Amino acid sequence: VGGGFGLHMNASSKIYLDGVESGGGWMGNLFGRYYLPSLESFGVQVELNLAQNGTAEPFYTVYSGLDIPILATYDLNLWRFTFTFKLGPHFHFALSEVKDEVLLGKTVGKTSGFSLGMGGGVMTTFNFNEHHGLGININYLHDFIPLKLEDVKYMSRGAIDFGLYYQYKF
Repeated sequence: VGGGFGLHMNASSKIYLDGVESGGGWMGNLFGRYYLPSLESFGVQVELNLAQNGTAEPFYTVYSGLDIPILATYDLNLWRFTFTFKLGPHFHFALSEVKDEVLLGKTVGKTSGFSLGMGGGVMTTFNFNEHHGLGININYLHDFIPLKLEDVKYMSRGAIDFGLYYQYKF
């Protein structure tokens, strides 16, 4: 199990509003991983990622969302480092209304609330001992279903998450 905090950058998001650029924000996550008994390098990881998403110039709109990736994992151990490669589907739920930060949090509208996509990434953990580790986490996620804002296409995210995390192994 583990958790962390980092940056959420919507670097390659598709914004369906003319003249609006993609933005970014912060993200926090918790994760749990189960290793297959017969193949201990392979596992399944479930994450709960809370992130701020939105657009940049000229509107600076934001909303909070929850991503739930379910990922197949493979561990490669080298000395005290573990490199975990992961890939699988993710489910995204908008948790708040879209707000305009320039207008001091004025509500712009409500999103459709759900998107489905694919995610993958690499976690690099420095293991202090057999139970405790610190590391960095780099993920990419891509939405297949665009979120809607008041029944109009708003955005499909192509996001990069970068964060630091703590991990505890049972």
